[in-house]
Amino acid sequence: MSWNALGLVSRQIVIVLSSVYLARILGPESYGVITQAAIYTAFMTLLLDQGIASSLISLPRLTRRMSAAAISANLILAAALATLTVFSAGPVSRFFHTPELRAVLCVLGVGLLLKAGVLVPRVLLVRDMNFKSQAVGDGGGALVGALVAIVGALSGMDYWSLVLQIVVSDVVVLLVLAVAARPPMPSLRLRSLRGTWGFSIRVFFSNLLSFSVQNVDNILIGRELGADSLAQYGLSYRVLTTPVQMIGQVVTRVLFPVVARGRADGVSVVPAVSRSVRGIALFSFPVMAAVSVSAHDLVPLLLGPAWTAAIPVLTILAIGGARQSVTTVNTSILMGMGLSSWLLRFSIVAATVQVTAIVVGLQFGIVGVAAGLTIAGFLLTPVVAWLSKRATGFDYGRQIGCVGPPVHGSAWACITYLGITQLLGNSALGILVSLLGGLFVYVAVLAVVHRKFMKLCRSDISAMRP
Repeated sequence: MSWNALGLVSRQIVIVLSSVYLARILGPESYGVITQAAIYTAFMTLLLDQGIASSLISLPRLTRRMSAAAISANLILAAALATLTVFSAGPVSRFFHTPELRAVLCVLGVGLLLKAGVLVPRVLLVRDMNFKSQAVGDGGGALVGALVAIVGALSGMDYWSLVLQIVVSDVVVLLVLAVAARPPMPSLRLRSLRGTWGFSIRVFFSNLLSFSVQNVDNILIGRELGADSLAQYGLSYRVLTTPVQMIGQVVTRVLFPVVARGRADGVSVVPAVSRSVRGIALFSFPVMAAVSVSAHDLVPLLLGPAWTAAIPVLTILAIGGARQSVTTVNTSILMGMGLSSWLLRFSIVAATVQVTAIVVGLQFGIVGVAAGLTIAGFLLTPVVAWLSKRATGFDYGRQIGCVGPPVHGSAWACITYLGITQLLGNSALGILVSLLGGLFVYVAVLAVVHRKFMKLCRSDISAMRP
């Protein structure tokens, strides 16, 4: 958990800081080109995985022959998808009304081969619970890519600096993970993967539905409202997902193999799930509360006046960000318990609700999309709670006990921030003092009012020490 936290947190900090700096240099229009390209390449990456990685992680035993076959399957598919991307770059650029997108997609399409090479080494490292090597690769890739992008942007490369960032990051990650995992040479004995297809297909379609929900807003905004609006929305969404990835994935990456092992050994996984939800809530709730309440002060200060349209979007999305960070454990729980069919059915329901909300919200611009997506997420939360209870016995009382105290403390932190900014103003110093004051109140409320919760959290953190 400690190494996983170091890798994800360092990676996301680098990405956020570099994104803010590059957004300020390049502006919304250039940033929007890469945001549009990211939608397509994310879809290609999803097709590239096909759910095989999750299937291999969940297996009781993984042979070298199966790993070699998986490498070949990924590389063959990557070559096919790269070819498809090159030929479809023109139509996709016309769909988004962005001619510059064509050349960008061609380069990123070929880069799918790099992403394919990473999949099996990462699986091998996850199965060995070797998150140290992954931390080095992910953090190092993010840092080198960000430095190259900043140099490129200052040199006048415009949006190509962001393309260079993606490619360089993927190269570094591939090199580090391949050296650490020492995967076998590719093999065409694809029949050895035959027993994994059922699980893989269900996970793939679940991921496909999840991808559709996560990107239908970007697709509709990019086509109907243009690259500038997509950049405003996309940057806000990146800020939203950063705490989710920094905090939520620190836990969920480890929780999946832990739940799978617990199921295989016949051990209750409720303690592990409780610790996971409690830890995510402890850190993500105050962060997202701070983002929401301070967006109107921080966006003009950090990004400049060109990005003011992102303020209400960021405020709304951050409200749902805390909920999303906690509910991310649902996927790890269901896959770890071998309930991929449950995950698929839930994904269908979630996709229906969220896509409907996004389409309705689009009528009111990017703010309406953000509001629709947030409301839909809260409507689905009771279903997620029920699934967790049915799958593991994680009852409602424990669930409320894990998230209630952070909600209470975050509410008082927001009140504190607003009160201090009224006195000191929204200067850089005033914002900093207000945020620190809110953090102090958050910790104080938990320490005084929720002592049992804090005692459990201290115990959880102590257990994370290497």
